[in-house]
Amino acid sequence: MSALRTHLKPTLVMILLLFQTACGANAPQLEASPTVPPSVDAIPQPTPTALPPDVYLLITTGASVGFQIEAVAAFLEARAIEAGGEFRWEQGSIEPETIPSLTVLVLIEQAGQDQAWGSLNPQAQVMAIPGSSEERPENVTLLAVDRIEIEQLGFLAGYAAALLSPDWRTAVITQVDSSAGALLGPAFRQGAQYYCGLCRPERPPYEDYPLQISLDPDDASSWQRVIDTMITASIDVVYYEPGVLGEGQGQELLDEGMLLITSEADVGAWSPSLLIVFDPAGFLEENWSAFRAGELEGAYRLPILLRRGEDGAISSGRRNALEELRQDLEDGYIGIGS
Repeated sequence: MSALRTHLKPTLVMILLLFQTACGANAPQLEASPTVPPSVDAIPQPTPTALPPDVYLLITTGASVGFQIEAVAAFLEARAIEAGGEFRWEQGSIEPETIPSLTVLVLIEQAGQDQAWGSLNPQAQVMAIPGSSEERPENVTLLAVDRIEIEQLGFLAGYAAALLSPDWRTAVITQVDSSAGALLGPAFRQGAQYYCGLCRPERPPYEDYPLQISLDPDDASSWQRVIDTMITASIDVVYYEPGVLGEGQGQELLDEGMLLITSEADVGAWSPSLLIVFDPAGFLEENWSAFRAGELEGAYRLPILLRRGEDGAISSGRRNALEELRQDLEDGYIGIGS
């Protein structure tokens, strides 16, 4: 019996192994499921923040004598558009402030503000017309120091008037109690006498040329007195303080046969023989690359622009003589007394 159990044990083991193999062969095969990663919340991407545009800022007073401010504004606006920036023009007395995107600032007749604006906005290039002669930040460029020498315009106008007048019969019209007129009138007389000396006419009427005539805009009869005085004195060429003439009065002078010289950028409908104005826009255009690069250091003289009218009164030779005088004034070779 014992021998029989011993003989059957291997046989039973073989049968069990065959049974397990057969069952395994017939069992259904399960496909492996793809591995699915655990769900992960999407990481929010930051929304791009639009950078503020570069700001090109012009600050002026309400009115300026002898400036083509519109030309400065047009130049800065064009540069701002080229750079994809923004142009602003503020008028009046503006307190200095910090503007993070301020790129270029031009201050015209903002006394004592250049240092504060430059210090608060060290990333900007600042031009002040005029600027303080005291210590200033490195990013501030001065075009004229301490004050604008408007008497240079009057001096040039007086010289040009004597150059144009056949017998030196010239006059300057200034406004009563005007601070600008108080400078332009004497400078005009000096400029005329710089050209013609005693300026004595060869034929009557004999007057102390050049004449300085005051106009009171608040007096209705003042203009008629001005016209009568100039007709009596046989005036040939007139220079007038910017802003002093009312509507139609410039044309009335032309109708009387007089030539006009002005430092008023907007002359209205009449056409002067000569325009004499400061030209900061021309200076900016000529020196723009150096200014933007911060390489235009120090103080510079405010350039003057001479523009001939269409009446042909200023010949090429006279224009050359005026340009030489203008250069001497800008270079400081000619002093104008008060």
